Amino acid sequence: MQQQRSVDVIVVGGGHAALVAALTAHEAGAKVLVLEAAPKDQRGGNSRFSGGIFRFAHGGLDDILPLLTDEDPLGVDGFATHHLPLDEAPQAYETFQKKQDGAIKILLKP
Repeated sequence: MQQQRSVDVIVVGGGHAALVAALTAHEAGAKVLVLEAAPKDQRGGNSRFSGGIFRFAHGGLDDILPLLTDEDPLGVDGFATHHLPLDEAPQAYETFQKKQDGAIKILLKP
């Protein structure tokens, strides 16, 4: 016998945006069903390919320029698991993609 379930929200996909939508709906009291077609080792939507990078709204270049310094205005340098010179970027990308050597965030320095 097939069991029927009632849900309030159906979220299709398992990338960052989908999971944030599902979590937000759940926190608001909704019964949420997340549908993901990808096999377990390939889940994550575009987030899987972007390495977790996400976009955000801004008011234009004047909002972004203060963040483009050699300093750490957002305080995120400390999250890096690896600090490497820029010329090691190709190897660093492979290390990050395969999560080798505990790579979570690789900070490249010029």
